[in-house]
Amino acid sequence: PAVPRAYPGPGAAAMLAAALFILAGWVQLSLMYFATGGYEAAVKALAAEISAALDASDGMRALFPDMTSEQLAQVYVQFSAVALSTGATLMQLANLYLAARSVQLSQRLNRPWRDIPSGFRLPRWLAAPTVAALALALVGPSPFDDYGLVATGALGVLYTLQGLAALHALSRRAAARPFMLAALYFACAAAAHWVLPALALLGLAESFADLRGRAARSLKTRP
Repeated sequence: PAVPRAYPGPGAAAMLAAALFILAGWVQLSLMYFATGGYEAAVKALAAEISAALDASDGMRALFPDMTSEQLAQVYVQFSAVALSTGATLMQLANLYLAARSVQLSQRLNRPWRDIPSGFRLPRWLAAPTVAALALALVGPSPFDDYGLVATGALGVLYTLQGLAALHALSRRAAARPFMLAALYFACAAAAHWVLPALALLGLAESFADLRGRAARSLKTRP
C-alpha cells in the first residue's frame, strides 16, 4: 500500500491514440484497394461520386475557381486516409486532455495530474518505425506509399506535440514567455508547412537529447 501506483503518462496515451487511427487509416486504404479491384479504380469510383455531389452543390466556383470538381474529388479521396489518421489523432488527444482536465477540476480525478510540458515523453524506439514509415511514404511503390504516409502523419503529430511540450517547458523561466508562445502558435497557423515539420524534428531530437531533463538538472545544480 505504501508504493504509489504507476499510471501511464501522456506519451503512452498519445501513442495508443496514434496506433488506433493508423490502423483505421490502413483499414480504409485496404478497403479501397480490395473493394473495387485496385486502389486506382477505387479512387476513380469514389472521386466520381464526390465530383457529382460537388457539381450539384454549386459551391465549386466560390471555393476553388482554378480547380475542377474532378480534381478536387480525386485529391480528397487520395488524402482521406492520411487526414483520418492525422486529424483524428490530434482531435482525440485534444478530447482526452479536455476530458481529463474537466475531471481534475471537478476533484474526481484519482490519478495524479501530469505536467504536460515536462511529462509528455515519447520513447526512443518510436523513432525507428517513424523513420521507416517516412521512407516508405517517400520511396515506396504505390499504393504502399500511402500506408507509409498514413503512419507518418499520425506519428508526426506525436513528435510535433513533443516539440511543443519541450518549448513550453524550456521557456518557463523566460520573461517574455507569453509573447514567445503567442508568436510560436501564430507561426504554426500562418506557416504550418514549415513550422510543424520543424517542431516534429525538434520533438524527435528531444527523444534522444533530453533537453528538458538537462535544463531541469542544470537548474538544480545552480548555486
